[in-house]
Amino acid sequence: RGTACRLFACAQQLLEGARHLECEPIGQQHLPAACCRCDADVPFKELDLMPAIEIAIARFEEFEELDREVNDLENKLDARKTVDRAKGILMDQYGLKEQDAFRRIQVQSMNTRKTMREIADAIILANSV
Repeated sequence: RGTACRLFACAQQLLEGARHLECEPIGQQHLPAACCRCDADVPFKELDLMPAIEIAIARFEEFEELDREVNDLENKLDARKTVDRAKGILMDQYGLKEQDAFRRIQVQSMNTRKTMREIADAIILANSV
């Protein structure tokens, strides 16, 4: 925790445009404890800073990709729920089997060049009027 915190503090200073770090300019560098809210004044090597930043950036990018994937999956699940509701409406109104109701939504989607979710939303809206 201590080393990572100090590396973060140096990285933050670099990102904020600091011309020099508040560290001693010698081989083993020390950050003051006040610089990073850590208890100990533990040394670190300047060479450790860039790999730590690269790892942090890579982890951030992985997190962003996972976040996009979660959003995509949530949207797909919502679309599926909407299509299922529309199928139920078609089955009730026209006495269709589930496969036939799905196929009707699918064909209408292809014919109008709209997504199945848009067709399903229209069916649900028409049914609610």
